[in-house]
Amino acid sequence: MTNLRNLTILIFCGLLFSCGTEKKEEALENQAPERLVGTWQLKQRIYTEGSSEPELVMPSDTMIYNKNLTETHFTWIQYDKKNDVLLGTGGGTYNYDGSSYVEHIEFFMPLEAGILGQAINFTADFKDGEWYHTGFIKEIEFDPELAQMVIVDSNKIDEIWQKVEKTADSDNLVGTWKLVELRNAPNEPAFSYPDFVNYLKLITPSHFIWIQYNDEGDQVSGVGSGTYTYNGDNDYREQIQMRYPTGNPTVGGEYIFKIEIGDDGLWNHYCTSVEKNGLSTDSIYVDEKWAKFESI
Repeated sequence: MTNLRNLTILIFCGLLFSCGTEKKEEALENQAPERLVGTWQLKQRIYTEGSSEPELVMPSDTMIYNKNLTETHFTWIQYDKKNDVLLGTGGGTYNYDGSSYVEHIEFFMPLEAGILGQAINFTADFKDGEWYHTGFIKEIEFDPELAQMVIVDSNKIDEIWQKVEKTADSDNLVGTWKLVELRNAPNEPAFSYPDFVNYLKLITPSHFIWIQYNDEGDQVSGVGSGTYTYNGDNDYREQIQMRYPTGNPTVGGEYIFKIEIGDDGLWNHYCTSVEKNGLSTDSIYVDEKWAKFESI
């Protein structure tokens, strides 16, 4: 009888331990990652505009729909690879406190009234490695009677994102970089863009994206994005997946850079050739200096 009682206690304790372990593993699995830094691919997007029927977007093999986050900035792009069309892009800075995620919109394309300058609050729930992303975009219009912009409606966004695994040993490159100066030819002097031009490059552990837009955020003049390889020293290569303006012949090619990060923290970025379809061309010249955002 005593042995039976002991066996019952052991079984009960084993069940408690098993349940406790499963719950602990489930909690760890569903908790938010320590950092959001990385590139996330959209799995599903449901957009509900006012009282209209929800619009469902399911990315396909012919579409790139990515969100790139560094510790300070985010961008998203929606690009139709089949037709070489940039359908949309946006970005800015963000805040994340472990449960609430807020995007501060600094540029947006196509331009929509009221989007620029918004602080959009999202929930940030994580389950099975996926990011469940729900928020509301305010629809703003000009009220002539009040002579000011007013909120007239809100549109709901429900998204699911899947993080892309780290592909490069690039801890010293990951972050947001701002273009300091460049030259267009070997014998020309270096120059800088005017202060109202923002030229940023975001490096995640798997992707890069650069964006050029004006200070008001209402005109995006250039975007380029893709994956990259880096040997941890001076060999850095970008595989171009999309460019805007579209029609650029380097899409599908690989830029071969020689880089150096100096004692001043500037990233020197030099390229004279692009490989595509097994062929190399020397018709490219890139000579740039970038400063990491945190050191500007």
